[in-house]
Amino acid sequence: MRQYRPDVERQKLLYSRMKSRALLRRLQGKPPINTAIAEGRKQIPDNAVSRPQGEVTCVADAMWISDRIQELPFAPSHKVAETLQRFPSPKVAEAALAHPDESVRQLGLRYLSELAEDGDPFAADILENFPR
Repeated sequence: MRQYRPDVERQKLLYSRMKSRALLRRLQGKPPINTAIAEGRKQIPDNAVSRPQGEVTCVADAMWISDRIQELPFAPSHKVAETLQRFPSPKVAEAALAHPDESVRQLGLRYLSELAEDGDPFAADILENFPR
């Protein structure tokens, strides 16, 4: 039987997701970890409460965000900022860098630098290859 060995790209992707979630929690003013688990309290099952609006939970959400990423360079500034706040990920921030509005590009760079400072390898790679 073949042993499961995750490749490096998969590990980088999982790490990037973890860092994006941590950044989103920090921007929302929430603690960096689930304090209920840390304190030993009983958890309510996931299906008993509604999920946060910014979290990708199914294939339809993933398809929706991938469509939004393709449209970001042509979208109005407020829509790009709203999408960045809802999904702070390197791909969304990279798409914001192609927007014609300077304030949107600066916002995308800010998100990328925050993610890179938190150790996100994809954000660091995007910043490294971004022409200044």
